[in-house]
Amino acid sequence: MASTPYDVLVVGGGPAGCAAAASLARHGHDVALVTRPAPPAKWLAESIPGSARKLLERVGALDALDAAGLVPNEGNTVWWADMPRREERFEAQERGFHADRAALEAAFHGVAREAGARLRTDGPVIEAAAGPDGWRVATATGSYRARWVLDASGRAGVLARRGFRIRERGITTLALIGRWTADPDAPAPDPGRTLIESYRDGWAWSVPTSPRTRCVTAMVDPRRTRLRRERGLDGMWRTELAKAARLAGRLRAGRLSGPVRACPASLYGATSHGRAGLLLVGDAGSFIDPLSSYGVKKALASAWLAAIVTRTALEDDAMAGPACELYDDREREVYRTYRALSVPFLEQAAAANDHPFWEVRLAAAARGGRRGHRRGRHRRRRRRHRERPPSRSPATARSRTAAPRRSWGARRCGPRTRRSARFPRSTFGAAPRSRPSSGRPWSTTGSRSNPTSSPIGCRPAPATSATWTSGGWWRWPPRPTGFPTSTRRTTGGARPRRCPISWPP
Repeated sequence: MASTPYDVLVVGGGPAGCAAAASLARHGHDVALVTRPAPPAKWLAESIPGSARKLLERVGALDALDAAGLVPNEGNTVWWADMPRREERFEAQERGFHADRAALEAAFHGVAREAGARLRTDGPVIEAAAGPDGWRVATATGSYRARWVLDASGRAGVLARRGFRIRERGITTLALIGRWTADPDAPAPDPGRTLIESYRDGWAWSVPTSPRTRCVTAMVDPRRTRLRRERGLDGMWRTELAKAARLAGRLRAGRLSGPVRACPASLYGATSHGRAGLLLVGDAGSFIDPLSSYGVKKALASAWLAAIVTRTALEDDAMAGPACELYDDREREVYRTYRALSVPFLEQAAAANDHPFWEVRLAAAARGGRRGHRRGRHRRRRRRHRERPPSRSPATARSRTAAPRRSWGARRCGPRTRRSARFPRSTFGAAPRSRPSSGRPWSTTGSRSNPTSSPIGCRPAPATSATWTSGGWWRWPPRPTGFPTSTRRTTGGARPRRCPISWPP
């Protein structure tokens, strides 16, 4: 079977894959987008917050979505824990979109085609292998060669499952999805608004997909939620919806149309989000809690930066390593920040319900909001220590007979206090044994001491300031505002250098 050569092969035809393919194709690269021939099920729904409009404009998809006739995202109605009802209405310029998955992907496929990407509907991918001249990818009916591969296959993780994915052990989330239709003689409830309600052992949400239909989903834990399994999926969905009494009351004048589906919705991350020749984009790299309403926005931001990194590497092979390092650091920081911002909401639900469903999720979010960032920070410190040349200054050079320096734990806890007594390894990860002999301070990209130096120049809000906003539930949206800098030092080791990444794509 003859292989067709390309500069970039994008696996997955969702919003992230189409956005990355369109951004690269507009800059003259030969891009192929491989996706499944059958359209996705219409019973899956997506919600895009209004704060994603700038990203949609950057990737060239805003006009296409405006013209697709999708349901506008007009606001939120939330019943959370024991708090009073929260309602918010968005202005016309702040509105996002609600859509079923089939309509959303059809609009994004048109964007990719118009930009010059070649859409190949002979997926799924059945084989992929890296070689000295790039990647070879095979589908059921075709074979492709490419210098770079972007895995945007979402939860399927065609390449992400090959040693990259990290799952939350002991926590499983299942989404029970039903399609609700309003009665002919009854007005549609809350048109254009997202409805969210938490209850003792789960939570439910609903978004409109047309003026008369809604996608209604119950998020449950098969191990901890009391499910009526003997009733089947339809019976379990109705039982869980009855627990969300206020949301169910809004949907009383309607009926369930079609069967109920069950989909996995557990969170996961990645050991690494890419290396030279391969990047994990969007949900292929990590999946955040649907409670945030930022899933599609996160995927679009990941695709935008992936296109920048790929274009940089194609134009300058020497910059592939630093560019991939920047991308990996940024994706880790985004995932960690979203986990940290979910803590206040999980605390409220755990305090109001006192149930293991919320307690285990709160504990996992608290660990995930700290551990990933600190471990990544210490890894970068150790890497810079190895790469920094030895100091030649007599003032900073140490004598062979000098007393050894105290370890990192002793400096933090005192000379007679064990490091593990106050800072357990499971929280902070492995730390450097000693400071660099040069005596220079580290330049930590995205550190707590200098949050504005993160790879995309954003300042995440503290977890205590989480609130409902026009962009969704959480105050912090990823806003790329600065020029990325590399964390590697120059030959002299005096100051960080600029990373010549093509910005914007």
